[in-house]
Amino acid sequence: MINLVDVEKLKPEFTNLTGVRLLVLFTLLLESPKTAEEINEYFKIHKYPYNDFSIDTLRNDLKSLRDSGCIISRADKSYGNKYHMLSNPFELNISISIVKSLWKIYDRICNCLNCYEILQFDKLFHSLSIYSKNDYIAEQLRSISLLKNIDKAIYKDLVKAKELNCEISFLYRAPRKLEKIKILAEDLEVRSKKLYISGYCYNFGQNAFLSIPKIVSPIIFHLQKQQTVDCTQTIIYELKGMAFQRYEKSSDEKLKVIEDNRIIVECESNNEFKMIQKILSYGDDCTVISPLSFREKIITILKGMRAIYEK
Repeated sequence: MINLVDVEKLKPEFTNLTGVRLLVLFTLLLESPKTAEEINEYFKIHKYPYNDFSIDTLRNDLKSLRDSGCIISRADKSYGNKYHMLSNPFELNISISIVKSLWKIYDRICNCLNCYEILQFDKLFHSLSIYSKNDYIAEQLRSISLLKNIDKAIYKDLVKAKELNCEISFLYRAPRKLEKIKILAEDLEVRSKKLYISGYCYNFGQNAFLSIPKIVSPIIFHLQKQQTVDCTQTIIYELKGMAFQRYEKSSDEKLKVIEDNRIIVECESNNEFKMIQKILSYGDDCTVISPLSFREKIITILKGMRAIYEK
């Protein structure tokens, strides 16, 4: 939870600190069930009360929340010794039209979000769903997030691995079997509204994009890095027609030929998967010139796609 109130800057003569404490306690329990020790520890870290937070203070605060209409369980064994916010009277009137508007806004910006913003938006949609008493609306709110089908613990470990730029391994749901993958975590990306981890994959001996929802096991961090192979290759391709008209030059590209109806582009890339996706996105207005190995790989992919459609 974001620490919204800096109590050290509040003036007691102008502020009801009990009210501040109740608001924080309400938000804590709304976020997830908590033990008395967890609540006390949070208050100590963020210095909400000026004195120690006693069990009697907690009982009084819980009674105040219950008096306001909140239904909060007792912290007994049946509830794992945690206080649960079972319901509260502070409902948001979120209609399906508002949900659709949120879908549209998120749909437009999701490809530009970084990994931390993705987590924050997921938390926002989850919080909104808690306030909604309509189960269908609540489910629709939770389903907006890019993380809706992803284990949050796995995603947070991937974010950590990316920040540390370290090697990790995990089980991955490949087309025919579960496969143990080892990868140097370099980036987390959103492509076509789906989440991927990219980096040098030791299984394939080259850079790869892996779909995060297909990761099915806890992430294992490796302290020492193996030696990687430089996968950089120079790819030359021709664009014409609509692909030529909508082409936007990137920093790793050079224009070899520029004519009225076509261009020839030279690109330095160490990520073959990303280049394949880029080439295929241009359709039949793109022709790979070199290297021959990459050209043959594109031809093989196109033949495979044609065979699928012919069936």
